[in-house]
Amino acid sequence: MEIVRLVEKHFKEVSRLNLSVHKLHVEWYPEIFKELSEAELEKCLRDYFDDKTAGGFTAFIEGEVAGYVLFRRRDHEENSFQKARSFLYIDQIGVREDLRGRGTGKALLDEVKSEALKMGDVRLALEVWANNKNAQSFFRSEGFAPFCGWMVFEG
Repeated sequence: MEIVRLVEKHFKEVSRLNLSVHKLHVEWYPEIFKELSEAELEKCLRDYFDDKTAGGFTAFIEGEVAGYVLFRRRDHEENSFQKARSFLYIDQIGVREDLRGRGTGKALLDEVKSEALKMGDVRLALEVWANNKNAQSFFRSEGFAPFCGWMVFEG
């Protein structure tokens, strides 16, 4: 396995991989997520990298994209209630379904952890949808723990 910085030449393959994850989100939460084509997801990825704090890694197995991760730095200014803080936020992570369980997700997270340390951030953060039990289990196994979560009333 090889992990490299996600660059423009990876966008098409990463968008194709993201499509399967996005379809799950549409299925679980159709009131929130829009159906998007691979081309639309590729445009979203291009727009994502307009943010200069954004970064990503691509995992390759035998020359093919096996997974990816997108992240960005988030800074919160101090206010009357909270201290200033920064963290590296993982926006997306995806691994090809047929390659899951082979350590690709772990390798991608390890790269992000190294990136966070280089940036001086000691905290990584991410959101996991309530229906995504596999992702929740994976992130727990990688040392992530619930910190703050949304609760929703739909009356």
